[in-house]
Amino acid sequence: MREIEPDLLFDNLPNLKKQYSSNTDKQLEKRYKQALQEYKKRYHRYKTQLEKEVRAYVRTAQQWIEQQNHAYEKRQIHQLETAFV
Repeated sequence: MREIEPDLLFDNLPNLKKQYSSNTDKQLEKRYKQALQEYKKRYHRYKTQLEKEVRAYVRTAQQWIEQQNHAYEKRQIHQLETAFV
């Protein structure tokens, strides 16, 4: 939020009335609504990217587990085959 609209940070809220005494409430309302819309847009992009990365990580982890399981099964089959010989 700091990059979009620093006024909306919690620490800045107490000073807003004094800082913008010359502005109308409508002007500030419009400005802050735009800032919140931009924040929501960026947050959505961030969340979408994060979900994509998580899905890729899960897919990679599942593939690794499957490979490990396949290798284990191959060793077990080999042991059984050599036991019968």
